[in-house]
Amino acid sequence: ARYGFFACGSQLVQVLGSRADQAVIGLFLGVRPVGLYNFSKRIFSMVNDIVSGALGTVSHPMFSEVQHQPEKIRRGFLVSTFLSSVVSFPIFAGIALVADRAVPLLFGEQWSEALQPLRLLCALGIITCIGTLQASLIRSRGKADWWFWYQLVSSLLNLAIFAVFARYGLTTMLAVMVAKTYLVWPVAVSMTLRLLDMRAATYLRQFAAPFAAILVMAAAILLARPLTGQFAPVSALAAEIAVGAVVYMLALLAFTPRRILDLGGTVLTAARAR
Repeated sequence: ARYGFFACGSQLVQVLGSRADQAVIGLFLGVRPVGLYNFSKRIFSMVNDIVSGALGTVSHPMFSEVQHQPEKIRRGFLVSTFLSSVVSFPIFAGIALVADRAVPLLFGEQWSEALQPLRLLCALGIITCIGTLQASLIRSRGKADWWFWYQLVSSLLNLAIFAVFARYGLTTMLAVMVAKTYLVWPVAVSMTLRLLDMRAATYLRQFAAPFAAILVMAAAILLARPLTGQFAPVSALAAEIAVGAVVYMLALLAFTPRRILDLGGTVLTAARAR
């Protein structure tokens, strides 16, 4: 009963938080900023649901099944964290990089004002996917109350930020919210490390290669811009996506070849087993 109460409470906080932000923005900024925010958030949510939604569905029962086998939990958590980073980092970073080409082309020039809000939400998306695995681990170990209080405090801080910084505009408000998310993230990390009995360096090492690879990817896309700028809009967007994907994969292989090959072997083995 206690676990169910806090698990339901977490879902309630998440739902209310996802609605309250629109109400506060509308109250302080008006209709147009709400439209821009909803547009940006809808794109973010569609991508986030595909990436972290699948992770959440699989990871929670996986961690629950081996909850009394600490070594399996540690190994599974590190592998899933690395895999999540490998997938989510380039997706959200890539959207942020090509948004100025993609948004006007796909949705029209009238949505150009949503570029900066969308990019800020993409910065939030990188840490959201990581948080999905942390939440699954924490709840699977019977600590639903930990995650409930973490989410509740985070949501209340978001509302306070919206109320205080809305007067400075949508972009500033979202920038402060994203900064807050990264500043409170160490609390979730500390919960995770405590349950896994793991050093912070071991955990944070999972993000090093994917993060370095997206930096190389970003540099490649920006360096290719003078050339792709001469193409038609559709061709320019396709070329930048292709350059980013190829460079990211090559950089990832260069930074951590053994880990990528091992991960590929694990995925192939699982696919054959099915």
